[in-house]
Amino acid sequence: MAEFELRVETDTEQKLARLKLFGADGSHLGSNEIRLPEHSSALWEGLFDTRRYVERYEGSMLFDDQAEPATAWMLLERLGLFLGEEVLGEAIVRALTGPGRRVLVVRLPTTDEDVVAA
Repeated sequence: MAEFELRVETDTEQKLARLKLFGADGSHLGSNEIRLPEHSSALWEGLFDTRRYVERYEGSMLFDDQAEPATAWMLLERLGLFLGEEVLGEAIVRALTGPGRRVLVVRLPTTDEDVVAA
């Protein structure tokens, strides 16, 4: 079983998050940086409260040139793409995908004085 550690660091002034993935041996496997304001608050809501996001926007959200409102499947697909492409990024996704089981430990910063981490 592959073991990974994802460390999340935040920069309050720049309103960004840095994600760094490490292997069980401490080797750096990939990283990504994401500027939080560049993405809609609805997408962030979807990542942190997926059920509520789907319940709220199913049948009412239109993407791009869509004629029909988004289905639950379309909403989940868009969230998956956002998580993989924008939040985690190519290097982290590549390291985490593949055959076999994995354990991922996520280390978050404390939220005491960091509004981005909160």
